[in-house]
Amino acid sequence: MNEAERQRGLLDVLLADGPAPASLGLRDHGPRTLRGLQAYRANADASAERALATAFPTVQRLVGDATEDVLDDRGVR
Repeated sequence: MNEAERQRGLLDVLLADGPAPASLGLRDHGPRTLRGLQAYRANADASAERALATAFPTVQRLVGDATEDVLDDRGVR
């Protein structure tokens, strides 16, 4: 597996819910790894919300705290 494939696999795992598959090549698959993936997911969600709020400030003002629900409904997370 080359680096581009490994990174694509990590992105697929981050966009899905649940643990990382063994094919990703992580050294650990226990609770610590799952917590790490959850942290990455939360950070990605927050980054997406900030990016959308910056790009579309009027929409951000309209949806406010409902941004997370809107992202979920649209399949962003």
